[in-house]
Amino acid sequence: QIKLSSKAPKQFLDIKGLVKSSTHRFFAQALQYETLHPKLEEYAKVAIKELEWYTDTEYIENSCVTGSYAIFGLGLTSKKYFPLVEQYFKLVDDEDQMMIHINFVNALIKRHGFNVETLPTIYEGVISSQDDVIFKSLTEAMKNPENKALLNDFLKDKEDYYQEAMYYAVYGKNWEKKK
Repeated sequence: QIKLSSKAPKQFLDIKGLVKSSTHRFFAQALQYETLHPKLEEYAKVAIKELEWYTDTEYIENSCVTGSYAIFGLGLTSKKYFPLVEQYFKLVDDEDQMMIHINFVNALIKRHGFNVETLPTIYEGVISSQDDVIFKSLTEAMKNPENKALLNDFLKDKEDYYQEAMYYAVYGKNWEKKK
């Protein structure tokens, strides 16, 4: 365990619901320096372990898996880190950090939009969360017919279960009528 303290400004990642801990603050500060991004990526690849948590939050349900802050920050910073984010989503299952995943996916859409580059990462984030969650940012994105066509084309080769999970995340329980 490492305990962090700083007199630097209290800045955090722009992700709703992410606990404002000293570890979170450290990575938010480090992400300001682009020269550190490759080192943060290296750290994240080594640090991320399923069921290993940062311990500087009061409740375990608010904790993040080690490496999460670096991965989230890098994913919000640049699309070149999307493969790292996708790897993270594949490792960390839905029950471990469901609300954190939902809030990160929403922040990702807010930052990078819904498009051909972001869709694979958004998809991995959605299917890593539980099926009964509607992502308002996705519902909003589907108002654009081009986005709707992009989603339908992307999902056509996916297993039925994953298609249903993604459509539910966009449209809710009446997804079959709206897709």
